[in-house]
Amino acid sequence: MTEQDLARFEFTSSEELGSFDMIARIKETESESFEVSFYKTKNLITPFVNLFFENSVLRDVVVNQWRSYKYNQEYIQFLLGHYAEQEFLSVISKYALPFRHIDKDQLSQGASVILNVLGETITSGDLSFLLNVDPTDLDAALESYPFASIDKEIEGKEDGKKE
Repeated sequence: MTEQDLARFEFTSSEELGSFDMIARIKETESESFEVSFYKTKNLITPFVNLFFENSVLRDVVVNQWRSYKYNQEYIQFLLGHYAEQEFLSVISKYALPFRHIDKDQLSQGASVILNVLGETITSGDLSFLLNVDPTDLDAALESYPFASIDKEIEGKEDGKKE
C-alpha cells in the first residue's frame, strides 16, 4: 500500500464519539487489503501515567522511611552514650527535612496509592509521616477528597466528631 492509496480515504469523526485523541494502526493483510484500528489514547496512556505516579509516591515513601530509620539508629547510639548531645545534633541534622509542599490533587492521589498498598486503616498523622507533608495540608486535601479508610484523630474527642 502506498501513500497515494491512503490519500484516497477520508477519515471523519462522528458526533457520537465525542472529542478525544486517537492512535491509528494500519495493518496490511494477506489479501492486499488492510485493516485500520483506532485506540483512544486515554485508555492507553492513563494506566502508564498511573504506574509512574505510583512509582514516584512509593519511592518517596521508601526514602522517607530510610531517613527515619537512619535517624533512629543515630538516636539509639546517642542514648547508649556513643555521642555527646552537640555531636548528636550535628549528625542528625542531615536527616531533618522540611515538609514537602504538594498540591491537593496530587496529595489526595498519593494518599490513595498508600492506602491501596497498605490495605488497612491508618491515621492522617501516619499518612503525613509517610508522605513527609504538613498534617494541616494533608487534612485540607483529605477534606476535599474523603477516603473511607482514614481515621482522623481529633485530639480529646473519642467519637472523632468536632463539637
